[in-house]
Amino acid sequence: MKKLISFFAWICILFFIQTGINAQNVIAVEHSGASAFYQNLDTAMAHAISGDMVYLPASSYNIGTTFKIAKGVHLVGAGCNADSSVATGITLFNGSVYLTTGADNGSMEGIYINGDLHFGTNPSDQSINMYSIKRCVLNTIFLSFDGSTATASTNINITECIVKGTINGGYAQNVEVSKCIIEGYINYLSGNTVISNNILLRAPACCDYVFNSVNATSILNNVFFAAQNLISGGSGNTYTHNLFINADIIPGGNTDNGNLFSVPHDSVFVSQSGNSYNIAHNYRLRPTCVGKNAGTDGTDIGLYGTASPKKDGEIPYNPHVQIKAIPASTNSQGGLDVNIKVKAQEN
Repeated sequence: MKKLISFFAWICILFFIQTGINAQNVIAVEHSGASAFYQNLDTAMAHAISGDMVYLPASSYNIGTTFKIAKGVHLVGAGCNADSSVATGITLFNGSVYLTTGADNGSMEGIYINGDLHFGTNPSDQSINMYSIKRCVLNTIFLSFDGSTATASTNINITECIVKGTINGGYAQNVEVSKCIIEGYINYLSGNTVISNNILLRAPACCDYVFNSVNATSILNNVFFAAQNLISGGSGNTYTHNLFINADIIPGGNTDNGNLFSVPHDSVFVSQSGNSYNIAHNYRLRPTCVGKNAGTDGTDIGLYGTASPKKDGEIPYNPHVQIKAIPASTNSQGGLDVNIKVKAQEN
């Protein structure tokens, strides 16, 4: 039903384009099968209630440092990868996002956050459960208001994201971090946490380790890139079928199970260099890489393993505009020759 409703919303937005209404800032809010349209983000969020879908067009939103979400809404952008969203552009938040108590069961997808994502602004409003962050680009993620203070938040899913900073877990429970590219490190996680099929670049300017105070966590099918020290202050973790560029040693108090060490860098990815994410790089494994089909499930280690590999381009699930050509003026008959190609998607 969600996909059918989103397709209807896109048809309405395309209608606005063709009829001359400025659709650049049209935000669709869907509630119980009915859509309402707004041109201002604050107004759209004020009218949305928990469970609503909020479809954001390609636009730049200057949200500053006080943008708070206290409702379980589902924010869906037009995409956050410039190469994959050429026809529309990306959905860009300039500033940081603060999820606060009440945002349970919400999600965000296909948004470039030129800032950080915080769960809470202080210890009293940082408890958020059942939240999903998918196919977004952002700086640092704080799963409590400051990332190190313990939170009661649980069931947090971070998948197919580009994290240009760090993930500071606030000791949240039941966290899954999967198929992400992470430039920095991961801090303060424990208890029923899974870190799987990621690429951990560990930019040298960031830190000397990949994990700090990460405990009792399942760590599997990841590519660890250029780590000098693997872990600081953590134990009870199980490292399974990971690929390490360097000759890292699993520290005492943790379990080493089928990991690959000292894998030459130039044998791993199709095309990649440096320690920072690059939109032009190809992070698929080379056909001859030892990580091919070496994951715990018999698929590749890294982003393109599992039964549901990473989707290229960080494109959200809703119908995606592939081609958009709209003339600046009408033809001699007064018509407007609009050429728009929209592709439906499965995920």
